[in-house]
Amino acid sequence: MKAFGTDTTYCPHHLSKSDLYEYGDLCLKIHYGNWDWETARQICLNEGGDIVQPRSPGMQQYIRVNLLPQVQKSEEDGFRIGATDLNSESH
Repeated sequence: MKAFGTDTTYCPHHLSKSDLYEYGDLCLKIHYGNWDWETARQICLNEGGDIVQPRSPGMQQYIRVNLLPQVQKSEEDGFRIGATDLNSESH
């Protein structure tokens, strides 16, 4: 996947620039795999980040326009975001 027209100034230097997207001062990376939420989050934490939490309509639009098409081109059936029901349903 390529991050066309994306300035990756804020992204950590140890990550491959071709896999990165930037929204404001946030660095976004797509990981491909079929993991449960806890495993997906741990993968992000291991790289110094966390699962993306779309906190504004602008960020939701950015994800929909820039990241969702990349996921849809893959064989994956969806993606994880930083939302859980751990406190209410324990999963």
